[in-house]
Amino acid sequence: AYITIELYSSTGELVATVVDNVFRASGPHDTDTWDGLNDRDLAVAPGTYICLITANFNSGRQESSRRKVTVVR
Repeated sequence: AYITIELYSSTGELVATVVDNVFRASGPHDTDTWDGLNDRDLAVAPGTYICLITANFNSGRQESSRRKVTVVR
């Protein structure tokens, strides 16, 4: 599947794109990390963010999952 991982603020604003439409074979993956910076390379404020993981399959099917991520400094 082609994977996109995005982080959003509690107000729904896109903060950072960690992975943008990159192919990943099926199975567990733990190589994609977020450095706590926004898309302008500035450190984000402490707080809770929403991580949206979207998988787009060749069949046209799409699956999404949301997780909370907390930044503590």
